[in-house]
Amino acid sequence: MRVRLEHPVNAEVDAEGRLSLTMPGAGASFLFEAEHTGMWIALRRHDGRVDEASAALARRWNTDPHVVREDLGRWVSHLCALGLAHLD
Repeated sequence: MRVRLEHPVNAEVDAEGRLSLTMPGAGASFLFEAEHTGMWIALRRHDGRVDEASAALARRWNTDPHVVREDLGRWVSHLCALGLAHLD
């Protein structure tokens, strides 16, 4: 499964590690918790491949890959519900 952006977005990280995604054309912006910043980076590094991104995060965070996959899957579903992304 691969997640793709629906529209171009600008991504910024604040001093507390929170992720801000802004859609320039629509003027919409979304703020996510710091753990989502790592998920965002992993998804970008793995070309949106959810399984590869979650495996990399599980190794980095030294935690159960199944738990990370579930958490990442929930966040990806949230991105899709917001209209930021879709699944291929």
